Amino acid sequence: MALVVGRLGSKFIDPGTGVLAILYLYAVIQPLAIYFSEKPNARLYATTAALFLKAFLWLVFYWTFTDGKLWVYVTALRNLLLSARTPPELLGAR
Repeated sequence: MALVVGRLGSKFIDPGTGVLAILYLYAVIQPLAIYFSEKPNARLYATTAALFLKAFLWLVFYWTFTDGKLWVYVTALRNLLLSARTPPELLGAR
């Protein structure tokens, strides 16, 4: 999850530092949830916070889909990967 949130911090998407901080909080809650298993109140608070943070993640992805920012990111990444695999002879380099 942290890697997905890190990709959202790309210069093509860039939702802002505050949004990324909130999403990283969601990524941190997931692996730490095992420590909440013995305390019912802590587990309730952690799962409730995770639910709201998951909804926030969904809203960020909805924004990137509808705004076209995700499409720009994916096509730029695809072009970068294709140019890295293209032999130099085809690019005009000698």
